[in-house]
Amino acid sequence: MDTNSNIVRKQISLILVGSFIVFVILLIAARISTHNLEENAQRLENLVTQNNAKYQQLTIMSDSIRERMLIFFDIINSDDIFQVDSLILESARRAAIFIKARNALLRLELTAEQRLQIENQKKLLSDSQRVFSSITEQVMDGQTNISQEEIRSVRKANAAVLTDLEKIRNQQTMLGLQELILAKEANEASEGKITLLGITAFILSCLVIAFIIKQLITQGKALAQALHELKGYNATLEQRVELGAQELMEAREDNIRMSAELDINRQLQQIILPTRSELAEIEPLDIATYMEPAEEIGGDYLDVLKHKDGFLIGIGDVTGHGLESGIIMLMTQSMVRSQILHNLDNMKLPLGHVNETLFQNITRMSSNKHLSLLLLNYQHIKDNNADAQGVFQLTGQHESVIVVRNNGDLEVIDTEALGFPVGMVDDINEFVEITQVKLRQGDLVVLYTDGITEAANAKEELYGFERLCQLCQEQHRLSAQQIVDNIISDVQNYIGEKAIYDDLSLVVFKQR
Repeated sequence: MDTNSNIVRKQISLILVGSFIVFVILLIAARISTHNLEENAQRLENLVTQNNAKYQQLTIMSDSIRERMLIFFDIINSDDIFQVDSLILESARRAAIFIKARNALLRLELTAEQRLQIENQKKLLSDSQRVFSSITEQVMDGQTNISQEEIRSVRKANAAVLTDLEKIRNQQTMLGLQELILAKEANEASEGKITLLGITAFILSCLVIAFIIKQLITQGKALAQALHELKGYNATLEQRVELGAQELMEAREDNIRMSAELDINRQLQQIILPTRSELAEIEPLDIATYMEPAEEIGGDYLDVLKHKDGFLIGIGDVTGHGLESGIIMLMTQSMVRSQILHNLDNMKLPLGHVNETLFQNITRMSSNKHLSLLLLNYQHIKDNNADAQGVFQLTGQHESVIVVRNNGDLEVIDTEALGFPVGMVDDINEFVEITQVKLRQGDLVVLYTDGITEAANAKEELYGFERLCQLCQEQHRLSAQQIVDNIISDVQNYIGEKAIYDDLSLVVFKQR
């Protein structure tokens, strides 16, 4: 009786111990499963929240920069002092929005590189703001001759900030994908641990009575449900990873499309360039041209046209990059060529016609691009008793024209007062002026785009207008082609291995 009682007690003890062991194991397994699920869910929730917050602040910062640039050009082009005052207040409000968004972004979890990029933007924006304030004071004082160099520096600084913001956005996309991959790997590790604990619990449950088996089955169902939910969660993660991969593929396709656009632009620029045979027909002049497209096409325009009274040379630079700039450049070339069919005695008319037609086309394209455009109409003087062998008329706003006389004297023709950016407004006739220059034997004339003077070396130091003028003076007795080759060689040596980010366009001619 006592023995039976001991056996019963031992059995009961064994059942209780076995039940306790199984219960503890199942409790641990459930706790690990629940903890891992909660941890991964919280991690993903934080990741999504952080990413959304970062994208929101980056978008606000980018929009603020773009809107300030639009306000900046409105201030420059406005002649209403009250409107300028209102625009300055609006610009200040946009600046406050930008600063608030940047501070909010810095409070989020950023990499050291991202924080350094944002901190580096302060200097660019500070320099841009000083120039912005200077130009604003000039506008408030009624000055109309605003320095293009200052305008370009504001544009360049803001473009650099926008590029950094886009780089941060791309980096954040890659970090988000890495986080998703890590979350998937963590779930797979959790699944392995849960499976191992379940097998151990099943083996121990076989050593006890049916009560323990029943309890294990109950807990096994709960575990199976947890595993099912975990698999569903894994499937969701896989879908998100696939979606991220699809977005990367779409970005790659966009890059391929942009590359194709650049190739088309390069082909367009090369197609319209004057040929050597066309230049050889200009007997009164020794003339040479050069154009080298940059990695990011800027839409430079360069053409030499023969007409019944002489020759028309056109040079210009479309704002922005890409296929749209190339199309506007090609339209400009066609419109200028059409003008040689008309009377060129009054050079104001061709420029006005080109602007009117181009403005209509740009408006139809819903584009905000425009271009600087300079037209030079040359005529040969056949009178042997005249004090000059040639004369040309200049009209349009572009880079300054360099003239080096036969004796080495330098003359610089500022074109700011000769026109207005083409395609920006529908009528520029009131801004268009003409200047006339006489040429004697051996006189040199140099036309160029800002890709020459704004080419930068590794220290971000610009090639500069003064260096170009000095080189032209030193080599003015050489042939036009030699001068072109030497200028391009000097620019390339100056920038070294640094990539060219704007087209290099050049026209050099000498009076025979």
